Amino acid sequence: MNKIIKTSEFIFWFFFSPLLMIMPSFYKKDRYCFLVHPRDINDFIRPYPFFRFMPKKIIRIFAYYSWPFRASKITGLKCKETGKDIMGYIIGIPMMADQMLANREKAAKRVFSAIKLAERLGCGVVGLGMFTSVVTSGGESIGAKKKCFVVNGNTTTALAAYKTADILIKKRNLKKNRVKIAVVGSTGSTGRAISYLLSADDFREIILIARNTKNLSDLKDGIEKSNPGCILSVSCDIKDINDADVVIVATSSAENLIKTEHLKNNALVVDITQPRNIPEDILTKRKDVLIVDGGLIDTAGINYNFNLGIKRGQAFACLCETLLVAAENINRDFVGHASAEDVLLMSGLLNKYGFNLSKFTSFGREISHYG
Repeated sequence: MNKIIKTSEFIFWFFFSPLLMIMPSFYKKDRYCFLVHPRDINDFIRPYPFFRFMPKKIIRIFAYYSWPFRASKITGLKCKETGKDIMGYIIGIPMMADQMLANREKAAKRVFSAIKLAERLGCGVVGLGMFTSVVTSGGESIGAKKKCFVVNGNTTTALAAYKTADILIKKRNLKKNRVKIAVVGSTGSTGRAISYLLSADDFREIILIARNTKNLSDLKDGIEKSNPGCILSVSCDIKDINDADVVIVATSSAENLIKTEHLKNNALVVDITQPRNIPEDILTKRKDVLIVDGGLIDTAGINYNFNLGIKRGQAFACLCETLLVAAENINRDFVGHASAEDVLLMSGLLNKYGFNLSKFTSFGREISHYG
């Protein structure tokens, strides 16, 4: 019965959503939404099992050419001051991660259409999930025509990654002044914020890894101005993480970039990428390495009514940031690079709403041993 209801809802909203985009908004801008897209075929099938009976090639064609649609209603978010319920939605963009990266212009247009749909649903806040942020330059390219405020989630994701690394280091009884830590994807919006957070700490050395030499140089110069005592090294070669005790993976790639031979003995790895940049077979090939799923936050009491591929009651940090901005009625964008002020703001709001880091998992399985 539940499958029939899910199928009926999907069909209704899939065909009604494009009609809604051309209609005027009948609601106040007191709602919020979060944009999602499937990372791969499995993500596409998970919330809608009836697609399992279609050939994968047909699913990919369907995903590439389909429009955004209202996927679910989010319930349970309340303003702390007023106790008011704040209605939210998940809006699905069917394009898969590799399709978005292969055709960024088309993917960006899908994001703009999704924002238009969100506005018709009465949303004043729109959160960018996964590659919807990447293809819009962290939300900066969306422009001024929108009527809503846009949240890219980079601030809370960076904060969650930093806190995860900090806890793991303490659990291993490591001294930060003896730890080398690498940030893969350091020049991206989230990686940049993580790099700045780490630079204010006491690490022996921070290794910044990215593809663009100029962006790396600019990031290094900026960090050295903010924290002159910080020891930095930069590289465009992923192999240079082999010298790092701790690795934070924050790239915007759909590929498995990190191989078994890249990691140092007993390395700690925090992976916040979606889709993952680390193949799961590393766990069997390198039992000395600990890989932790980063960027997951417990949001007790909130029901997303959608299979996000994580445990019920959990949210990705970028989604969590959208909830906080909506609950606090913060009337501004959170796009581009995260600022130090925004990190402090989100840190305080996480505590205020009782949102905490989830129990650590590795490829979705709970971790009980930290080495």
